[in-house]
Amino acid sequence: FIKPQLVKNDTAAFLAKLKFMYHITCFDEDVKAVMVKYSQIQEPVIYELTGKDTYIPLYTKECSLVFICNDGRKRKKTVDYEIEKIFEEPGDMSEYDQYDIDDKYITIYKVEYYRRKHIYKMYTLELYKLALGVEGISEQYRKKLNSWMIEFYLEYYNAESFTDEYKQLDTYNLSVRDSACLVKILIDYGMYYEARQLIDKYGYADVDATKLFMFMVHELEASVNEEEYKNKISEYVFKKHLYNEQLLTYMVEHYNSTNTDMYVLWKTSKEFGVNVDSLSERIISQMMFTNVYSNRLAEVFADYYNNVAGYSIVKAYAAYNSYNYVIKNKKADPVIFKVIERAYKDKIGLPLLCYIAWLKEKSLELSLLNESDIKKTAQSILDELCEKELIYNFYKKFNGILSIPYNAYGLTVIEYFGIPDRKVELHYRINDDREYKTAVMKSDICGIFTYKLLMFYDDKVTYYFTTSDGEKTKEYNMVCDDIPAQYAGKRLDAINECLASEELHDMVTLKKLMNSYVTKAYVSEEIFKKID
Repeated sequence: FIKPQLVKNDTAAFLAKLKFMYHITCFDEDVKAVMVKYSQIQEPVIYELTGKDTYIPLYTKECSLVFICNDGRKRKKTVDYEIEKIFEEPGDMSEYDQYDIDDKYITIYKVEYYRRKHIYKMYTLELYKLALGVEGISEQYRKKLNSWMIEFYLEYYNAESFTDEYKQLDTYNLSVRDSACLVKILIDYGMYYEARQLIDKYGYADVDATKLFMFMVHELEASVNEEEYKNKISEYVFKKHLYNEQLLTYMVEHYNSTNTDMYVLWKTSKEFGVNVDSLSERIISQMMFTNVYSNRLAEVFADYYNNVAGYSIVKAYAAYNSYNYVIKNKKADPVIFKVIERAYKDKIGLPLLCYIAWLKEKSLELSLLNESDIKKTAQSILDELCEKELIYNFYKKFNGILSIPYNAYGLTVIEYFGIPDRKVELHYRINDDREYKTAVMKSDICGIFTYKLLMFYDDKVTYYFTTSDGEKTKEYNMVCDDIPAQYAGKRLDAINECLASEELHDMVTLKKLMNSYVTKAYVSEEIFKKID
């Protein structure tokens, strides 16, 4: 036990050292010295034996003892020895704080003691700094002290400024965790430039999203110019449900990601009252490019069309839906048919495929043609398409409702949908023909190939397709069983009605129809003479 009155300026260093003293007795005559190695210090300390004994200070429990033999060999576990502590545990050594004791081992002891006892006060921070200045400190321990200082600043430091403290830290060899802690501190102290430097070097994976949101608010207030780090961090905090109008506005202009993520941003920004026009265009373009149709795409387009109507995107979206609807036989966004109709009336040019799609959709809902305005538009589009020789089999559904142009009336159109630049051949036979006839199909637009046949009632055509790249399809069958009710006066319809009556064994009606046909044919030939 060391009496307090013995501790003075000239004795404090020696007496403090005594508190760590141990007596070692070595029973191996070959041992001449004891080497003590501290993980905190690079170089070990060697103590010579006097006979079998020596007195050495041990400052940390983690130190290791190695025995040096007379021949220079070092032994650790094969030596028989005893070790005895001279004094009680040193404690916090606070009674020596008033004295100027320059002992690196005591400094390290105090650092370790304060850590072990969870003592965190400003003096703890001073001990960390003092230990960093110890000569010969190991690099591993230097990094550990640096980490402990960052931890202290984060949890216990509350001074008004952090600038001077930051300069004392090593920021070049941080762990990801220490970097994240330091970024939090810097953001709290408004040191955004320094925080940005650390983020660029170490990333932000372990940084609290709330701190990163604060950081992004500052960065966007300084500049809204697009930068890669802004793109990444804004996406990160947005996915953590942290955003304001400023951040959403930036993301709307610059964000690119998956269809789902962009839709979530679009939906959130709409609800927040942020203008989403540019984002809508990117979503529509991307979903069309990836050939993805969904209710979300329809929702985005409907909003865009109603609020912006930038016709480059509208035309592209109309063509995209029309292609899927006509060529791929997929569902189309219902609003697109209204868009096509409006564009046609406003004389805004769209790809012809759009008008084919619009007309096809009306052929499936003929009741829509009861509206005179729609019927007028349908007739006009039908006339224009037929004028361009774009004739398709679904036109037959308009018999009795629209006026079928002469070049489309009574025709059966066989259609093939494929790659536009292919050569497609139709192989067909009608009724009891044994051999197939071959014809090169006409390439219309966007991969629609057609061939027109003149068929009468109950005619059956069997056909298949081959392409220039060797593809051969299965066989298909088609039966002509449509007789327009309101077009009996036309030549082909009269023949078809005769054939239908024969099929039904209605000889009375057949005789009347045949008499009528022969009479009309004779009168026509007499009245309309050929001009030589």
